[in-house]
Amino acid sequence: MRTDQTLWAQNRAAPFNLPPHAAPHGTQTVMTRAEARRVIAAVFSDDPLDLTNYAAAHYICGSLDTALHYAEKAVRTARNSSTLLNLAVILEAYGRFEAALALGLEALPTDRENILLGGLVADGLLRLGRWDEGWPLYTYYHTATDWLGGVLPEWDGRASLCGKRLLVLEGGGFGDTFYFLRHLVRLASWGAIITYAGPPSVIPLIVGQPYVAAGLPTVDGRLTELRVRDFDYFVPILALGERLSLTPADVLWRGPYISSGLPRPCPLAATRPRVGLCWRAGEDCYPRPHRTLTNRQRDRLTIAGHPRVQWANLTLGTDWADADWQPDLSDWTATAAAISALDLVVTVDTSVAHLAGALGKPTWVVLPGASAWQYGVGADTTPLYPSMRLYRNSGPGIDSAVDACCAALEAL
Repeated sequence: MRTDQTLWAQNRAAPFNLPPHAAPHGTQTVMTRAEARRVIAAVFSDDPLDLTNYAAAHYICGSLDTALHYAEKAVRTARNSSTLLNLAVILEAYGRFEAALALGLEALPTDRENILLGGLVADGLLRLGRWDEGWPLYTYYHTATDWLGGVLPEWDGRASLCGKRLLVLEGGGFGDTFYFLRHLVRLASWGAIITYAGPPSVIPLIVGQPYVAAGLPTVDGRLTELRVRDFDYFVPILALGERLSLTPADVLWRGPYISSGLPRPCPLAATRPRVGLCWRAGEDCYPRPHRTLTNRQRDRLTIAGHPRVQWANLTLGTDWADADWQPDLSDWTATAAAISALDLVVTVDTSVAHLAGALGKPTWVVLPGASAWQYGVGADTTPLYPSMRLYRNSGPGIDSAVDACCAALEAL
């Protein structure tokens, strides 16, 4: 059965984790879970499009070994950007990052405007420490500033910023923001007067940092009002790696670069470790969440910590019955204050991990097989956040990472 209506391979799409708003070079569609189930139930041919769709459907539904089998068969049938990208994404789920990157690098010259393919290659290069190659691609595939319409000059990384009014534009998710904020410290030291444009929930926290002069709230990633005469340059925050020509050696820890402001009281006693748990990542728009824990996995962590720790709920929008404290998480300033009041944060790979790391708080991150590029490969620590410990999954899924974290909680 031909499955062109899914537009999975037809649009060069694959289950690569990029939010829809991060597609400056054209729209890419991603198969839904309902579509995936229909594809799996259908009769299909050995046409490479059908094989690719079939592999993608099994990936979304969690049958990774089957997905890998059909993705490899699709590549043997037709070695093109669509089949190569699909196989690369599935290999990343197994933590086979070098093999995935090799496929992406093979495919990209034939399909340079493919946002999903370009993003995979950019992230893969950065993950493996090839930052000189990765940053230009990362900027190209992860930033979109066409909406400014050329009305404000973009900072190119070379022009002096001394006394210049610089508008820094949000990009990616909140975790990306917290990761890249460290570089605003350098820009401010060069004399830049920084205004940060981002979602209203994060503006108070960012404006509270000494290196940011002002904030502008955005709606769906856009400024509703922009007075061009108030600024000399703009720069997307996600472009700072390229503009600063960063290498892994440049990201040296110089201490916490986010402050939570005035400390807030914690109702938990100091007699046992006070541990915050965040088990959900922002994956609502993805058909196959892979960073978020199931309730069973969360409960395993809870039991492993009991009765050694007191639990605080750092998962936004949830009512966790086993939590000893439900702190205020109404905005990022409140969340930062709650984290600062704790002894340890245990979290999946989400914005809470980057915020806790930037605050210098001891942080344990439970990583799936397809871990994000910021965490590199192999090591259980990262120079990005010296207070952070990484629990990596062996192979696809996240169960073995949860096992390792449970063992560490039992040893507290």
